[in-house]
Amino acid sequence: NAGNSGGPVYNTSGQVIGIVTAKYSSSGVEGLGFAIPVNDAVAIANDLMKNGTVTDRAQLGITLQAIPSSAAQYYNMPDGAYVNSVNSGSCAEKAGLKAGDIITAIDDTAVSSGDALRSALRGYSAGESATLTVSRCGSGFFITDDGYVLTNYHVISTAHQYGYSVSVLTYDGTTYQATIVGVDEDNDIALLKIDASGVTPVTFGDSDSMAVGDTVYAVGNPLGELEFTMTSGMISALDRTITTSDGTDSGINMFPVSYTHLRAH
Repeated sequence: NAGNSGGPVYNTSGQVIGIVTAKYSSSGVEGLGFAIPVNDAVAIANDLMKNGTVTDRAQLGITLQAIPSSAAQYYNMPDGAYVNSVNSGSCAEKAGLKAGDIITAIDDTAVSSGDALRSALRGYSAGESATLTVSRCGSGFFITDDGYVLTNYHVISTAHQYGYSVSVLTYDGTTYQATIVGVDEDNDIALLKIDASGVTPVTFGDSDSMAVGDTVYAVGNPLGELEFTMTSGMISALDRTITTSDGTDSGINMFPVSYTHLRAH
């Protein structure tokens, strides 16, 4: 009820086990309250008494977004903590985390949600190191039948810079560990290799023959959520250069401007 915030929550032995923090109320729900565990609250209070600030709390420097289970299932998203944004100058930014990443484990502890990540972080102190397992989605395509994959550099840039692993999920649902063969950062190109044979490469056309107004189709994974989606559009300009948020200049020959999304099943 209003006015209870900040008050104690007792167990049946008369011991304080929490501090009242919020109440949920709607037309169909009544009596659902929330409390901060007293162990967490007292640890913070002791730190404030000793140092005047909270000094020993492990923080990644990210904000998380809750994804409904129905949406995660429909878009075939892995269970984990969905990163909504990364704070500038934070340890998460320095480690290469980006908005849209999904944290699926911290060290050997599986992470199935944002709440699970917050709970796991309570076991760490400020300054300690941890290894995060992160799912980041992009798209690519086979250019040979022995497993060479062409993609954008920005899709695998963090893995390239920090030595993280890269995996490739094929249309039949098989996941392969990939090796980064080489990159061209200036033109946002990366070449990967998976240990596979007999895959079906794309058929190449002549991009120099395309003209403004031609219809084109893009197949990929928009927003990291819509797997195996086809986007239709038209070429609006040729030989256009754009500058990405990280300062990379990339020559763009085809630029779709009108879209229709068709999800493959």
